[in-house]
Amino acid sequence: MLQNTFQLRYYQQDAVNQFTIGDCNNGIIVCPTGAGKSLIISALANAFQEYNVLILQPNKEILEQNFEKYQYYTNNGGIYSASLGKRELKQVTFATIGTISKLPASVLRQFKILVIDECHLCGQLGQYASLIQIIEPHKLIGLTATPYRNDSKMGWIKYEMLTRKRDPIFHTIAYKYQIQDCIKDGFWCPLSYHTPVDYNTENLTKRGNDYKEEAIASYNFAIHLHEKIIGIVNASNKRHFLVFLTTIEECIHTENLLLNAGISCRAIHSKLNKKEREEILFGFKTGKIKVVLNVGVLTTGFDFPELDCLILCRPTMSLSLYYQMIGRAVRPHKNKDYADIYDLCGNVKYFGRIETLRFIGDDNRRLGLSSDAQILIKPPKSFMQKVFSEKIKHENAGSLVLQTGKFAGKAVEEIFSNYRWYVDFCIEKNTSYKPIFEKYIAEMQEQAKQISNF
Repeated sequence: MLQNTFQLRYYQQDAVNQFTIGDCNNGIIVCPTGAGKSLIISALANAFQEYNVLILQPNKEILEQNFEKYQYYTNNGGIYSASLGKRELKQVTFATIGTISKLPASVLRQFKILVIDECHLCGQLGQYASLIQIIEPHKLIGLTATPYRNDSKMGWIKYEMLTRKRDPIFHTIAYKYQIQDCIKDGFWCPLSYHTPVDYNTENLTKRGNDYKEEAIASYNFAIHLHEKIIGIVNASNKRHFLVFLTTIEECIHTENLLLNAGISCRAIHSKLNKKEREEILFGFKTGKIKVVLNVGVLTTGFDFPELDCLILCRPTMSLSLYYQMIGRAVRPHKNKDYADIYDLCGNVKYFGRIETLRFIGDDNRRLGLSSDAQILIKPPKSFMQKVFSEKIKHENAGSLVLQTGKFAGKAVEEIFSNYRWYVDFCIEKNTSYKPIFEKYIAEMQEQAKQISNF
């Protein structure tokens, strides 16, 4: 055993303790990007040696990183992933969801501890939910920096915690480590934000909960956004630039622009194979390539502490995506004092600085749900900021109380989140909007009946 080769940070050990020393059997560990979730996963896997442990990752890149950290404990773990060409079932198995879910139920039920990395990807339907239903694990442990999903309603966005949905997969926030604590403890490097472009998202068409990719690309080409990257790179003293774009067409176009300007640059996207990607990233990390452009490839699972500059050319309505992009640059390193964030598409204006994101609420639990699961964050400077600041206040020694509507005066953990959002929206906009929400009101009244039965 190699468990003495490193020491867990205090919050990592506290998170593990919730499921080992503590009595939590179903919950989420919330830790910021760069806070070492992979070490928490390794410690959890090592703690349950009397059971078979299954650790799920959404892709092979994250699996490889998690498995590498587990080697600090033992070399007896296995990998079950078609994309990595391995199908090993051991006492501790690291797997991608798409491969492991194809196994017979009799095999899957041998796993009694189920750990899910990036658990915000778990929906109430789909592969994760089906697998959990088959296994029925003794302990279900999720890890994520963003334990919520965004959902559009009538053109506006709400954020709902995974633990606040009806019949939630995860019952509670078992442990949280705030971004502010991570900064205070010196585990995040300082970030310097720059917003040199007045980017207008109002006319971008939407698909689901975000902007259409083709609409973003069309607007970016129209305002010659990609050319602005050249000036940023040439004027900066940073060594490693990671650029986020929306389409492969943009990526190839921008690559040609930078190369013609004499800037060493390569693009990474889904049309490149694994070997090509690895060669590009090796050149990036060794300094041979100054700028890497990417489309949806390096948003998660890319760990490069020396990265000292991000350029965002991808507007989004997803707080999780924004957080993940910024998170690529937050790791401290001896070769950088701070990281520059150049936002060319209005994300910082919409969401605010990522350092202000904070989970708020007290720790009282009701029906297995914590108040953390109800009130999420200090919201962006938009409609939601007014809602939070005007309608929700801290009262009764920190308990959050609804200020309006039929449940005025009740603590938020007693109320389904959709009802509060409906009330705040109607008051913020105009009560004349009420007819539009007749169906929505009926749904909320049905939820209210369920509440009254508790």
